[in-house]
Amino acid sequence: MSMFGSIIELAFSSTSIDADVVSGAFSIRLRLDEWASKHDVPASFPGKSQANFRPDFKVAILGGTPLPHRFLPSDISRYSVYEDERYLTIWLPAPDSVLYVWDFESNAGVMWCTTATMPPWMLGRPMLPLIHAYATQTEWCPLHASAVGRNGKFLLMIGPGRAGKSTAALSCAAAGWQYAGDDFVLINPTRRQVEPLYTSARLRVNGPKELAASLSRFIFAESNEYNDPRFEIRFGAREREAFISGGSIERVLIPRRDGGRNFQTERAKPSEVFSAMMTHTRLCAPGRAEQLTKKLFSAVRMLPAYFVETGNDVTAIPAGLQPILDGAL
Repeated sequence: MSMFGSIIELAFSSTSIDADVVSGAFSIRLRLDEWASKHDVPASFPGKSQANFRPDFKVAILGGTPLPHRFLPSDISRYSVYEDERYLTIWLPAPDSVLYVWDFESNAGVMWCTTATMPPWMLGRPMLPLIHAYATQTEWCPLHASAVGRNGKFLLMIGPGRAGKSTAALSCAAAGWQYAGDDFVLINPTRRQVEPLYTSARLRVNGPKELAASLSRFIFAESNEYNDPRFEIRFGAREREAFISGGSIERVLIPRRDGGRNFQTERAKPSEVFSAMMTHTRLCAPGRAEQLTKKLFSAVRMLPAYFVETGNDVTAIPAGLQPILDGAL
């Protein structure tokens, strides 16, 4: 057995708590140790098992215990990715100290947190690289984006950090729109579909105070990933049932704040759309680059995309985006 196979075998033999969840289009069987169960990792996913549950893949999540030295990379201070025909492994160095291992043959993976606590940002989007690894074998792919909609029709919002994706998504969610995510969502370019991967949201600590106040009951932690302080949000069961869902992608938007007239749109070039989709997605979901690139190229051709000025008045965003959702471009 290879070293990577040994890690997967050890992880599953070291966990004993089963939880079946649904993330986007995927059914997942989680195997947790007491540490991961205490962190309530299943609450980060929007769906739970139904009758006749048949998982697409399985993942062991464990932590709080050291990873055996023989499984550590030679330089634990550096980020590293390794992949071959069968395995994908990713090491995140301190302060996170997390190892991901994926077996493409058995559709099984491991998320091993070696620190005493799981980073709060990781609780909001657990095992994203492993979901990406499985998705490479399907029509779907995770995407760094926000998505909100009404009546099953969605706006997909892409672009760099601080462009206003989260603000726009959470403003619409607070106004009763359907919500598929504000950080990562699952898209199917062939079907023009978007689905929610997680129940989470992220709001910068220095972001709109109105949103922080309206979402305060859902904030479970503060994080500081890459020196970017945020409130980590996890919606409760009632909210998941009420508005967390997916649907058809009607428009692709790239929010920006350049001081122009609010909700004025400008057509985006295909190269600008691809760059907005690819950069952060690739960073957070490494491995199988060729498959991801092909899907995102397909997504670029899926629908026309537009830059849009969202302004600073968060209460005006839902009304400003409604005509765009309705096709008034």
